[in-house]
Amino acid sequence: MAHTGVFPGSKCKSLTPSSGVLQWHDPDIWNESKREESMMKNIFRRGWVWMAVLLIGLAGCAGTQTSQSTGEYIDDAAITTKVKSALIADSEVSAFPIDVDTTKGVVHLTGTADTRAEADKAAAIARRVPGVKAVVNKIQVK
Repeated sequence: MAHTGVFPGSKCKSLTPSSGVLQWHDPDIWNESKREESMMKNIFRRGWVWMAVLLIGLAGCAGTQTSQSTGEYIDDAAITTKVKSALIADSEVSAFPIDVDTTKGVVHLTGTADTRAEADKAAAIARRVPGVKAVVNKIQVK
């Protein structure tokens, strides 16, 4: 049995019997408790949303058999730069007509060379670069 307006002007809106004892109920405290509970549920839901966004973002960086991950792409770019630099530094190889492309650690050499020995030397230089797994030599002799 609930009585309303027990004390005019007070925050107490009702007296409710509970276990044979009358208890005061302050609607502001009740609303604040519900508001805190609602905020916690929202934070929990947002946490799951952010976790899902993070997982999707990380999955986007992963590589597949046909594509490279972000880390692999960066590693391959570094290998390509090192191979090209090593070719330029060698006086026996004309590096400018040779193109270097790296995919998942495999270096592909294309372009032209004056002699077969120059093409073979370019492949040998590429093999010595750290991180190179294999070299595919498709350099054409002029």
